[in-house]
Amino acid sequence: MIGRTLILKTAAWKPIERLVRRSFLFRPLVKRFIAGDTLEQALPVCEELVKRGFFVSLDLLGENTNSAAEATNAKNEFIRMLDAIEKSPASKTTRIVPFPGGGRSIEPCNISIKLTQCGLDQGEALAGENLFEVLEAAKKH
Repeated sequence: MIGRTLILKTAAWKPIERLVRRSFLFRPLVKRFIAGDTLEQALPVCEELVKRGFFVSLDLLGENTNSAAEATNAKNEFIRMLDAIEKSPASKTTRIVPFPGGGRSIEPCNISIKLTQCGLDQGEALAGENLFEVLEAAKKH
């Protein structure tokens, strides 16, 4: 647990993040797991992966937020991601996935939501409110 915390805290430092993202030593590893630094960069990569039959989850990089304003910004970005996916060819495809009792239709592109980014460190009420707003936006799609 201490090792994970140390890695997350170190990775959150802007100089370390820039080093890992820009270094020619790390770039091949980073590129394999990070489709882009922005939604606009990542979405075309996701669309191509969906065309090739993969399931894709877009992730807003980061962990904890330090203020209600940061949590609100993360919530807004989650909603922006959902809107972009809805407009993308990646949302026009569903796949039947086997589940006990029968198959279910699942969209191959989704987002990952972290409660810590929704403001859990600022309180459960804030995190819950932000999460429910994202879920309401997702229901519209």
